[in-house]
Amino acid sequence: MSDHAHSSTQILGEMPPARAIVKLALPATLALLAKAVYNIVDTAYIGMLNSDIALTAVGVTVPLLLIMVSIENIFASGAAVLAGRQLGANDDEAASRTVTTIVGLSIGIGVLLFNNNPLIVDYGRWLLTAQVALYPAFGLCYMMTITFQTIGEARYGLFLSMIRQGLFYVPFILVLPRLFGVTGIYFAQPAADVLTILVCLASIRPMKRIASQRIGASTGEND
Repeated sequence: MSDHAHSSTQILGEMPPARAIVKLALPATLALLAKAVYNIVDTAYIGMLNSDIALTAVGVTVPLLLIMVSIENIFASGAAVLAGRQLGANDDEAASRTVTTIVGLSIGIGVLLFNNNPLIVDYGRWLLTAQVALYPAFGLCYMMTITFQTIGEARYGLFLSMIRQGLFYVPFILVLPRLFGVTGIYFAQPAADVLTILVCLASIRPMKRIASQRIGASTGEND
């Protein structure tokens, strides 16, 4: 068994539960803190515009956005558990109804950080398109982050959690608007998403190799 695999086994099998929880939860906590930094970066960038109105808008909208996301997470968590139980009971119709309901609720809540101001709508539609054009990058990165943390590669998982809105996005949002104006703002997120997708795709093979080693080491030890 490799030293790293043996270390992971010690954490789960020999270390006291309290210390094991802290050791395994720390990387995940750091990843969440990294996500919190995104809002600070956004606020800092808006502050460079020297507009009190723009800065005030960010201060008002960010808490509202967090509240909306929290409400959606409540619905999503409950729906995931309920749909899982329904699928386990082979009740596909009820599971489909549950998923459809939660999607409808999420859309309804979202329809309520829309505004009728024509100028905001004009800017917002392009920003929204830019944000969601390659949004699967977020899902892929999140899945890879959780997977690497699960197989004992917490540091690499932390790295993946920071690249999309940190390592890649920050340089783009600082440089592209200086070169292309408002268009640079639109392309900052897609550019970061493209690099994120490439990194995650390149990480799939190492992830499979490490997971196989962990499973093989665990199986050998049990034998």
